[in-house]
Amino acid sequence: MKKDCAAHLRGLVARDETIVAVGTAQELRTLGPDIGSGGGSTFIVVTEERALFAEWGSPQKPHEEIRINAVTQWGRGSQYNCHVVVLTHPRMTRREPAPARRFLWLTWGRAEVELSRTQTIFRFSRPDTEVAKAIRAALEKRQVPHELLRFEERSREDRTRGSHAVMTAKRT
Repeated sequence: MKKDCAAHLRGLVARDETIVAVGTAQELRTLGPDIGSGGGSTFIVVTEERALFAEWGSPQKPHEEIRINAVTQWGRGSQYNCHVVVLTHPRMTRREPAPARRFLWLTWGRAEVELSRTQTIFRFSRPDTEVAKAIRAALEKRQVPHELLRFEERSREDRTRGSHAVMTAKRT
């Protein structure tokens, strides 16, 4: 599936456009105090003019693109070796799958909803991935205003307290 997504996105790039970087990230819906960890299921192709991306695990979901010159502001930050880039742009509307019916915590059925957003958030497994560097370089080249995002970093013991309690036997 990942190779099919990569081939599809590369096929959308015109011959006169140069592909700068190709890779994966995780598209986040919101930016909270903890950005999580790991890579992701969103495949990204960065050219000199735009960033094309699609979820490679979901063939029915169409691709999206953000023109670099349409980005009005951006932010970046790191937490626990993961890196996040937040792009602010004009309103985009996309269709996403959603449950058709919901009662309390139960959801069932399939439907599609239209979501509008003005921010796209990508989480990378580390700050030095080719795609993260290419997006940052393109935005810095165009001198788009940016901010440095700060996230609290707790100690490893505090983050994994539950697993330590289960896995560590008490000595008597």
